[in-house]
Amino acid sequence: MKSWQKALALALGLPSTILGIFFAFQELVKLGYVTQGWAQLTLIAAVVVILLKMIQVSWKKK
Repeated sequence: MKSWQKALALALGLPSTILGIFFAFQELVKLGYVTQGWAQLTLIAAVVVILLKMIQVSWKKK
């Protein structure tokens, strides 16, 4: 896979992953399994971890 293909895959895949996590937590809040605050904190943590992994992978390439 060329670098532009990897960048395109990340650009297309990352937002759908984050949206999937968001909607899953939204349903859990609706059903009463988790609180809104916990869901928001977990979503923020997941996004930060994903971004840090992306940065880590990009630094390994250089």
